Amino acid sequence: MKQKDAFICHVEEDRDIAESIATELEAAGCSVWYYERDSIPGLSYLLQTRQAIDEAKCFLFLVSRSAIERYHQVDKELVHAHEVGKHIIPILRDISFRAFRQARPEWHQAIGAVVGIELSSETILASKERLLLGLRALGIVTTETGTPSETVTAGTDANTMCAVEDTDTDSCDDDIALTVVEEPGDNI
Repeated sequence: MKQKDAFICHVEEDRDIAESIATELEAAGCSVWYYERDSIPGLSYLLQTRQAIDEAKCFLFLVSRSAIERYHQVDKELVHAHEVGKHIIPILRDISFRAFRQARPEWHQAIGAVVGIELSSETILASKERLLLGLRALGIVTTETGTPSETVTAGTDANTMCAVEDTDTDSCDDDIALTVVEEPGDNI
């Protein structure tokens, strides 16, 4: 299996958003693995998803009410991504971070202090640039010209996080500040 930039973790009910995210990221030059397209019939999906997570540079975790209700479907993938130290980027679909933390505190613990993206079904195109900015900051994706990104790069340590903050709500992406944040202590 060829290494991908991102693995998209999602439940079946969120397939439409997972496919849209993959399409948008791939149009921007990011390679993506997601189950419906990339799994091979006849082989264990557990082994395939584990291998895809191992070989991906980051783990995009699509959190929704459906994912929370059917948590068994994504728990194994999230735990594995956490255990192997993948950068985990939460993408919240029609749910707030507060509701997510209350419903699945163990997911929140695995993700840590990483800044994610909240989106409604209608905002995936608008969120694409912000997601790409985060992937560039982590050193996962290069610019469209194929040269390495000149944005801030976070370390490869699982305890190093990259925070993305808007400096002006009416501004464009040029006014986004990147801050590297390190969490003290062990991940337990």
